[in-house]
Amino acid sequence: MANEIYDVLVRYGKSKYYIILNKVPDISNSTELSADLTELTWSGELQKDIGTEVVGSIPCCCDVQFSKHEFLYSIRHPEHMFSMKVRELSERIKCLG
Repeated sequence: MANEIYDVLVRYGKSKYYIILNKVPDISNSTELSADLTELTWSGELQKDIGTEVVGSIPCCCDVQFSKHEFLYSIRHPEHMFSMKVRELSERIKCLG
């Protein structure tokens, strides 16, 4: 599916595009690996398969997903891993321009 989407982008003149991974599972609790390693594993596989750069990822955090006010979560909890990853991702995107 991803290859078909990127084929259309190239066909219509978009030569540069990036991937952002969403809801990347955090395996740190079960295998003691860090979330960054999980992101690197997924990124490496996708970059190899699709041939485009993965800019970053947003972790899957159940506490955010099931919060009553999830749209305000990062404002209310700026120290949370989710909030920090979103800020980090926004900085990476700014540097792409």
